[in-house]
Amino acid sequence: MRIGRTWTLPLAVMAALVVTGWSSSPAAARTLCVGKETILLRGGPSSRHNPVGSLPAGACGIQVVGKCVSGWCDVALGTRRGWVDSRLVNVQEGGAAAAPAPQRTEPPPPRQAAPAPPPRPAPPSTTGATADRESHCVMGVRQGDTLRIRTGPSAEHREVGGIPPNACGVTVGSPCSGSWCPVTYRGIRGWSNATYLRPPWMR
Repeated sequence: MRIGRTWTLPLAVMAALVVTGWSSSPAAARTLCVGKETILLRGGPSSRHNPVGSLPAGACGIQVVGKCVSGWCDVALGTRRGWVDSRLVNVQEGGAAAAPAPQRTEPPPPRQAAPAPPPRPAPPSTTGATADRESHCVMGVRQGDTLRIRTGPSAEHREVGGIPPNACGVTVGSPCSGSWCPVTYRGIRGWSNATYLRPPWMR
């Protein structure tokens, strides 16, 4: 009597499936579980067929929804369906559908976070960083003196204007050079020492 090659499951798995009637009614068979590694679902009963999905390591509750051919079985888990190598799955003890797999192959979707408040403007740079372009005010300049506006980023450059103590409406540009930043005040453009300027959020 010739034995067909349709079933090539491991002996222990084969015996369990025969007892539960898998060969006659796949839907009545015990559910299956994946081992310790994720396995591929393929579009047909061989490793030559293209992958159509995967089953995560430790997943149980896998049902045989079609036939088995040469050791490959048509299975489904939720919305996932494809062919798996029967050597990579085991019969689930008890035959009941199991909880979702204990391991995840993909991270859960991120929780919807509340919108972040708008960032506060940074204080004027003293290390060459880009400065705030909002309106700034003069601070730390004595009465009767002015904050000089010069043609370049140092006290050696020629003075082209001045800003009175506590005056506001100074626009600071970028990039800065050390503590010196490009400024505009009432149409006068040049460079001023930004350590004497404060953004509107600083009190």
